Amino acid sequence: MDEKQPLLEFRDVDTYYGSLHILKDVNYSVDAGEIVALLGSNGAGKTTTMKTILGLVRPRDGRVIFEGKEINGLPTRQIVEMGIAPVPEGRRVFPKLTVLDNLKMGAWTRKDRDIQKDVDRVYTLFPRLAERKNQLAGTMSGGEQQMLAIGRALMARPRLMIMDEPSMGLSPILTERVFDTIVEINKQGTTIFMVEQNAYMALEIASRAYVLQTGEVVLSGTAQSLMESDLVRRAYLGGS
Repeated sequence: MDEKQPLLEFRDVDTYYGSLHILKDVNYSVDAGEIVALLGSNGAGKTTTMKTILGLVRPRDGRVIFEGKEINGLPTRQIVEMGIAPVPEGRRVFPKLTVLDNLKMGAWTRKDRDIQKDVDRVYTLFPRLAERKNQLAGTMSGGEQQMLAIGRALMARPRLMIMDEPSMGLSPILTERVFDTIVEINKQGTTIFMVEQNAYMALEIASRAYVLQTGEVVLSGTAQSLMESDLVRRAYLGGS
């Protein structure tokens, strides 16, 4: 891949649910090594963005490009195999499987036999999961399930991790712990594209961000510049 080529791009993407126009001529770019945040209110099109990346929603117009290759139109399995792993909204762990079996499910597209090394890596990031490796995931707290969802995504050894509301339903202390871990994962080499309603926390760790309103990108720039934006301060940071 050309060093100047973004890892992920949306080029003039329009997506629909039936006749409902959700994403309207949207352009994003995420460079390798970045944490990029996508901010917006409910119904703005943030989750649709994530589903579009994974091929669960297909653009009517425009292109989604990963590592220089067009991926819109590909099946989800192939997109994951190419190096994109999701941390879905609401965690969506497998409740009747153990923590360890959930982690192994994250490696289902891999052909190598180095799975245990990545299990150990997840346990180092989240010692609580090591303590509860034989516990059924459905009996864990929301914070523990979020750790598991992130760990499961890491098991795919992704180059890009897409995260949909990683702090949803978590206490302030757990939110901080999860965001600290996201930074650590990024430092270890995984690029992050993150949808997050907690704009302050997202902008604290992101290098850049986009603001989506009713399916359109209305603002983009460095995290610092968005933190100082009147629009962002009024709509998402509680400023006046």
